[in-house]
Amino acid sequence: MSQGVSAEVSDKIPSFVGMWVQAVVFGMVFLFASFKKPWCVLLGLLFSLFLASGFYDMANDKFMYLAVIKEQGELYFLNGYASSFTVGVLALLGLIINRSVNARKNT
Repeated sequence: MSQGVSAEVSDKIPSFVGMWVQAVVFGMVFLFASFKKPWCVLLGLLFSLFLASGFYDMANDKFMYLAVIKEQGELYFLNGYASSFTVGVLALLGLIINRSVNARKNT
């Protein structure tokens, strides 16, 4: 087996654009959900951790990590974690907006 042979991984993992579109779409869903129902912020945070765990798992596999870095570049995992946590931040923002709207109604 030749050392130069490696399976392409780019077609099996999210692209930069794909991961950010996914983060914004799911983040907005959880923002509106947590605005209407404050307990939905927990779902948003759990979903955010679920997305981040996928990148963490990929980063901890030595062969996968090297293949992804070779094909996508060193910023791939940083973007993966940042896009994952964007979902949680948007969910928290929905809760914050909910609290501020309710505080204004009560004054």
